[in-house]
Amino acid sequence: MNTTRNTTATKSATPASMQQLESRELFAGGYTLIDLGVSTEYTGNIGHQINNAGVVVNSHGVYLPGGKGKFSYLKLNPAGTNFSSAAGLNNAGVVVGDAFHIATQESNATLYSYSKSAKGYTALNLGNGENRGSDAHVINELGQVGGTLQTDDYESHAFLAGVKRGRVGITDLQELLPASANFEFRSVESLNNNGQMIVRGGTIGSVTSGRSWLVKVTKNGMGYVELPALDPANPGQYAKAINDKGVMVGEGSQAGFNAFHGVMWVAGKKGVGAVDLGTLGGKKSAAFDVNNAGTIVGFSQEQYGPDEAVMWTVNKKGRYAITNLNDLSGTNKLRLSYAKSISENGWIVCEAVDANYKLHTVILAPNGKTAAPAFAKAPVVATAPQTQAGLPAVQQTGNVFGTTQIRAEEVWN
Repeated sequence: MNTTRNTTATKSATPASMQQLESRELFAGGYTLIDLGVSTEYTGNIGHQINNAGVVVNSHGVYLPGGKGKFSYLKLNPAGTNFSSAAGLNNAGVVVGDAFHIATQESNATLYSYSKSAKGYTALNLGNGENRGSDAHVINELGQVGGTLQTDDYESHAFLAGVKRGRVGITDLQELLPASANFEFRSVESLNNNGQMIVRGGTIGSVTSGRSWLVKVTKNGMGYVELPALDPANPGQYAKAINDKGVMVGEGSQAGFNAFHGVMWVAGKKGVGAVDLGTLGGKKSAAFDVNNAGTIVGFSQEQYGPDEAVMWTVNKKGRYAITNLNDLSGTNKLRLSYAKSISENGWIVCEAVDANYKLHTVILAPNGKTAAPAFAKAPVVATAPQTQAGLPAVQQTGNVFGTTQIRAEEVWN
C-alpha cells in the first residue's frame, strides 16, 4: 500500500483551522479506504459519526469532503463560545454537541450550522430548561435534538429539544414519567425520523445506567417500553442506535468478567425481542450503529487478539452474518479497531491504529465513491414540545401508553 498524507496549508481564503488530509487505497471488498490521519488536537479525538455526504464529526470538529476526494478538517470554534464539542450530525450537515456560551456563562447543548459567509460554524444555544447545563447527543433529519440535562441537584435527565420559528424548546423527559416509576430517564442516545428514540437510564438510587427504553413522545403524552436483557441472569442492556424502521442495536451483558455481546432489539405487537449478534470467537462484541438497510457496525474480539471492526449483514437465509472489516483491507499497516457509524449509503467511519499505536480516523467508502460536502443552511424546523419558549407542553393526559400497560405496538408504530 502506498499511503500518503498531505498536510500542506490551504489557500488564504480557507480558515486556519482547516487542514487538508488525503490518504486512500482500494479495498478488495469494493471499498475505498480513506485515512484522515491522526488528530492534531489530542490522540483520542476520533471521528464517530458520518452522514450521507461523507461528512464526519469528531469530538471537536468535522471532516468536510471536497473535490477529488480531499477532506478538510474544520474545528468548531464559533464566536461567543469556548470549549465547543460535537457529538452528532444529520444529513443536512447540522452538528450538535455542547459549548460554554460566554453571554450566558453556561455550558449548554448547542446546535452548529455552517455559514459560508463566515467560512465556519455558527452556534445556537439550545438552553437547559432552567437547569445547571445540558449536552446534546443526537439530531435527526427533522431537527429534533436529544441529550442530557444536568439538574440543580446534579441529576441527569434525558431531554428532547427543537427549534421552531426561531424559538428553542426543550422538554425534560423525566418529568413526563409517572410518580410511581422506580427508574430514571437519564440520556437520549439515538433518535430516528419517526419520533422514536432510545433512552438510557437506571433504577432510582443506582449510579449505573444499565437499562434502556424505546420511547416515543406524541401530543397525547409519552409511551415507552423497556428493552429486555440479552441474558436475564446478567442484566445490563446498553442500546446505542435506532433506525427509521425501529430496529435498535447496542450491547448486552453476558456471564463472565467484562463479557458482553452485540444485540439487536426488534419490537412487535407482543413486545420487544433481543437477538444475540455473536462475536468473532471472543467474549466481547458491541453494535454501535445501524442504517435503514439493516447493516450493523461495531466491534468484536476473536478468541485471542485485539478488538476488530466488524459489520453484520443479513445473509441469504435471513440471518445476520458477522464480517471482520480487516479481512477486506488486504493491508497490515492500519488495523481497524471499531466501526463507529454507517450512513444510509453505506459509508463507514472507523477507528484504526497504526504500527506506532497512533489512532486514525478512517472512512470506508463503497465502490470508491466520493461526495461533495453537505453545508447546512439555517436550522430546520422541529416539532419538539416545550414550555420554555412558549411552545406547547406535553401533557400527561390522554393515551399515555406505557404508564399503566406496555403497548409495544404503539411505540413501534
